[in-house]
Amino acid sequence: MSITVVGLGPSHLDLLDPTIRGILESPDVMLIVRTERHPASEEIAARRSVLFCDDLYRDASDFDSVYRAIVDRVIAEASKGEVVYAVPGSPSVGERAVPVIVDEARSAGIGVRVVPAPSFLDLAYVEAGIDPIADGVQILDARDLPDPLPFHVPTIITQVDSLLRATDTSVTLSKTLPDDTSLVLLDRLGDPNQVSRSITLSELATYEGGARTSVVVPAVGAGLYGLIATNRILRSACPWDMKQTHHSLLTHLVEEAYETADAIGHLPMDAPGGEPDFGAYAEVEDELGDLLLQVVFHATLAAEAGAFDIDEVAELNRRKLIRRHPHVFADVEVASADDVLANWEEIKQE
Repeated sequence: MSITVVGLGPSHLDLLDPTIRGILESPDVMLIVRTERHPASEEIAARRSVLFCDDLYRDASDFDSVYRAIVDRVIAEASKGEVVYAVPGSPSVGERAVPVIVDEARSAGIGVRVVPAPSFLDLAYVEAGIDPIADGVQILDARDLPDPLPFHVPTIITQVDSLLRATDTSVTLSKTLPDDTSLVLLDRLGDPNQVSRSITLSELATYEGGARTSVVVPAVGAGLYGLIATNRILRSACPWDMKQTHHSLLTHLVEEAYETADAIGHLPMDAPGGEPDFGAYAEVEDELGDLLLQVVFHATLAAEAGAFDIDEVAELNRRKLIRRHPHVFADVEVASADDVLANWEEIKQE
């Protein structure tokens, strides 16, 4: 009983080394392949018998159910003999079922090994001109983009697998990036008809993506990271910013707090409930930005003094929130918001 997990690489079998091809073509083992939707899957199926898992995708209600069914299938077959489980790309990139297979096989006393293979990321770095160490890079899934979205390093967004997904991705990115932002569209890397070209953010919304579609966002100074970086640049280059101290900024902090409070006062009393007043919310957004700048500016000055930086401010507050909400993050039970407030004050006093 044994399981060998291998990758099919980014495209055709000729991109794999002979060792992996030998494992895939061995006639003495059962070969289970995650999906038919890959060039190497089609090629290996033409050479030998293959058990695909596409039927599990059709029968399952969500991806977690698919991954569970794949694990069960591989473990069940491995209990009868030697199994090779093959996945698109690399078994260590984006394959949520693989670590579960490894853990459960070991628990069941089934021998298991994972054989590395090239990933589409290896080709993506070349096409996008990214050095993942020198430039830094983050890999995101279009199906689950984080909020907020940081763009301080080059970002590869994978799984832009349909027109709807491309549209949703474009809309999400447009919250912080201009519509004419130049991206790199990557599709079917390693194929003769691969796509690797520049595309604007607005054009992305109309692209009919597939299972192997990704988009690369260059490192840009946008969003929260962009605000922090811009403030630091101004601190070193603008005569007014350069002369400021904590005390000279104090009146601005108070003014911005009052203006933010005034803007919030124009929201409906039940906001965020009821029908949103987007005009009033636009004023709140603007004033919150001015107030946030004051927080960032004071953190920048404190960092110059060697006291703390903006990350430490956020982390200190995060820990405080967890400590003062034991009914959420621990085992304390509360019956009402009044109980929450009472606990808060007691913990604060401690």
